Amino acid sequence: MEHLPEFNDLLEAFTILKYFNIAENKLTHLPQDIFRNNVGLEVIDLADNELTTVEFNLIHLKMLRLLNIARNRIKLIDGKALANVQLLLRTRASAGSNYSTVIEMAENPFICSCESVKFMKWIISVVQQHTGKKYLCKMENEETEINNDSLHLAKFSCYRATVIICASIASLIVIAVAILLTKVILMRKRMQKEKYQRKLFLKDFRKGVLTEQYLCQISYSSEDEMCALDIIHANLNIVLSRKCRFKREIISTGDKNFCLGRPIVDEIFRCISKSCVVVFVISKSFCESRWCEMELREAYEMDKPIILIFKETVKSSLMPKLLLTLFNKITRAKLVENEGEYSLIPDWENLSESIIKLAIEQFIAEQSTL
Repeated sequence: MEHLPEFNDLLEAFTILKYFNIAENKLTHLPQDIFRNNVGLEVIDLADNELTTVEFNLIHLKMLRLLNIARNRIKLIDGKALANVQLLLRTRASAGSNYSTVIEMAENPFICSCESVKFMKWIISVVQQHTGKKYLCKMENEETEINNDSLHLAKFSCYRATVIICASIASLIVIAVAILLTKVILMRKRMQKEKYQRKLFLKDFRKGVLTEQYLCQISYSSEDEMCALDIIHANLNIVLSRKCRFKREIISTGDKNFCLGRPIVDEIFRCISKSCVVVFVISKSFCESRWCEMELREAYEMDKPIILIFKETVKSSLMPKLLLTLFNKITRAKLVENEGEYSLIPDWENLSESIIKLAIEQFIAEQSTL
């Protein structure tokens, strides 16, 4: 019934209404301004319904003597609703003892908790003193009387909740700091370990105790020789030599490092096996060369770390099967020409550091198998 649009205007025409009884109707709420035209109301009986608060306006009801909201489902009255009721009582009380308003609230399922502290104070200081009646409430699943003792316990529950929240926040902060410190310590240990492994690898490489003689080999098609030697080798050699502080040749470029008089295939395999990392310069001519495909497969079968540098755009349909697999699997670099000048994406520093890191990872893997 209370949800019907017409319910809001139920009492609009009854301007001289003094007594309104709608008890025992299972009402869950009343519209906020349902009594807007009923300033002469003296009694409002809403007992035995299912109201949970007093949300309707009362302040203009200057003649109201009784508001009966007993036996509803009100757990507490707070916020705007409590302010509305308090203002009504103060206004009526200021008019004299003959104009006071009684609020009957018996047998509602009041709760005594942190959130109902203001409501409890109002009952103790105003309602109970005015009516002389005692009210009960539920506090932590036990029924108790609303008095100064229960009010004290309700306030304590607020402090307890605050302490629990603060303790929880403090615990989370401690855990977060512990996790952060652990991550920092692990990161530092990992950096120290990487630094030590880098130092150990470069030391053994410099002494020549490793099976590998070169940090990397640059493999390319003969048609790309100028690009491979004049651009890639030249720039890479400068950066690697500076990073590793080597004076000897640390980059193999195939023909230049072959032993004369030996079978070509054997020398290709030897140079690959003597290199920590193999860098392939990919172009259309590379994809068309069986020799280049053989070198790529040999490096792959030797489980050598492989880096691809694309000299130009190559359609996937032109790539040999193994090259296409690597293209889709590993990150790669790209040479870009601009007005006759070549640049590498990413830069030469990145390429050099990648070669060193891959070589170290391969070195560590080999050491762990010994």
